[in-house]
Amino acid sequence: MAIILGISLATFLVIRFYVMNSFREKLIRQVPKSAVDTAFTVIESVAKEYREKKLTESAAQEQIKSIISNLRLDDGSYFWIHDLNLRMILHPIKPALNGTDLNNYKSPTGHLIFVEMNQAMAKENERAWYNYYWAKPNEAVDKEKTSYLRVYNPWGWVINQLTDAGHRE
Repeated sequence: MAIILGISLATFLVIRFYVMNSFREKLIRQVPKSAVDTAFTVIESVAKEYREKKLTESAAQEQIKSIISNLRLDDGSYFWIHDLNLRMILHPIKPALNGTDLNNYKSPTGHLIFVEMNQAMAKENERAWYNYYWAKPNEAVDKEKTSYLRVYNPWGWVINQLTDAGHRE
């Protein structure tokens, strides 16, 4: 009887551990995805004004960049925009990157991170998760990050939001 009880308890604990970790991973991934989807809704709303001729394309893009540059999650995570041609459209934390060519931008681990981000989206129907190393301004060293990416096709813009990969553990 004690053996059966022990096996039952062990089975229960294994299943509980698996279910809880699986649920936790899904919940943690939902935050950046929801954040990007919300930012995407803002972009589509402003772009609609452009399509209805209420704004010029340039004015709509500038308004979107202004809105996105000020969006933050509670933990300080931010959004940025690069395009499918690998040019940084907006990086609110590192504005020196704005307008730069990202084709040869490497992570500390030697990965062409923006090239790989775009490749990941091409494989995943224009939405993807990507892990890489990056330092936030308040961080002394690069840390593993996870980004959720989504393409806004009319302008070829890639909307990104990152979170510390450590949040997944």
